[in-house]
Amino acid sequence: MDNVEKVEYTGFQWLLNLFYYMGILEIYESSYHVFADDILTIAKNAREAGLKIKDSLHVACAIIANCKYLLTTDKRLLKYKDDRIKVINPIAFILEMEEF
Repeated sequence: MDNVEKVEYTGFQWLLNLFYYMGILEIYESSYHVFADDILTIAKNAREAGLKIKDSLHVACAIIANCKYLLTTDKRLLKYKDDRIKVINPIAFILEMEEF
């Protein structure tokens, strides 16, 4: 990462930038900022709904990835409601999938 320009970011932007340079966000350069802005917007809304920083990023990334479910045992996160994703504990998820 020697050739990476050192830029100071606020909020979640520094983390998304780190993910991008580490290859975790494997998207085209031109799309990166669009996804980053969407992730930050969703994460901000999730934070305002009472989620912790990391939880709000997990939710935002899952929504951007078009996940239908987010599995967790975190009680606070399980209370989060969003029409784009269902936050559910792993046991309830297994039971729901067995019904299909």
